[in-house]
Amino acid sequence: MNIQHLTNEEKLNEIFRMTEENNRILHSLRRQQYFANIFRILYWIIIIASVGGAYFFIKPLIETFTGKTSGFTQMFDQINSFKSQSPEVKAFKEMFQGASSPQN
Repeated sequence: MNIQHLTNEEKLNEIFRMTEENNRILHSLRRQQYFANIFRILYWIIIIASVGGAYFFIKPLIETFTGKTSGFTQMFDQINSFKSQSPEVKAFKEMFQGASSPQN
């Protein structure tokens, strides 16, 4: 289309048509941006909720293992207390204390 041969009214109509097309394009871009923001928010909500849900399901396992490790700790403490109370260990300690004390 040769712009030089158009009348003023045709030029004005062409400008109006392009303005309407630009307006439709801008509205569709804005709508796409709006939905993209909504989906981005939903994406992060799903990620955070899945982490919370995973913690909810894994929490009993964590409590089980921490409870068992504390049970193992108590068992080892009891073994150490029995070991320190045995007469053989007391005699062994006295023997080493006597050997390490300076003799006059």
